[in-house]
Amino acid sequence: MKILLIEGDYITKFAPLGLMRISSMHKSKGDEVKYIKGIQKFNFKPDKIYLTTLFTYQYKEVIRTLRYYKKKYPKVEFWVGGILAST
Repeated sequence: MKILLIEGDYITKFAPLGLMRISSMHKSKGDEVKYIKGIQKFNFKPDKIYLTTLFTYQYKEVIRTLRYYKKKYPKVEFWVGGILAST
């Protein structure tokens, strides 16, 4: 299974802990995992996508990123989590 982990394109010092835990879980199952920030072009067709949200004041960037990948991969299972997603 191919897993795509996405963090919004905002400034942070560390990768999100939640995505790193998801990465470890999938890698332990033998899945191929790719981690990116924001909107990027790449040759990777995921089976599942996880998008994390951090700051509520960065909602425009997160929504733009979410819409881009939902349009690019309309049939892929998509999970969104984090502070913004739960408010």
